[in-house]
Amino acid sequence: MIIVNTADRTLVDEGAMAQAVKSGKVAGYAVEAEDLESGPLAKLDNVVMIKGFGWYTKEALENLFRIWVKNIIALARGKPQNVVT
Repeated sequence: MIIVNTADRTLVDEGAMAQAVKSGKVAGYAVEAEDLESGPLAKLDNVVMIKGFGWYTKEALENLFRIWVKNIIALARGKPQNVVT
């Protein structure tokens, strides 16, 4: 079994997961993590740890910029968008 943790890293007991991977109960494990070098999973060959930046693409940044510009223009015209109260 291969486990891909798409949730928060802290929801999994990394010590227990490391033991499960080492014993072969879990064939592989993948997780998003800011710190890629510490913890019991960091040095295991069948564990993949990546930084969480999947949203950081050219298209996402262009879309974000468009939204900012539209919001600034709308605010200048007295019709603010995406207002949270």
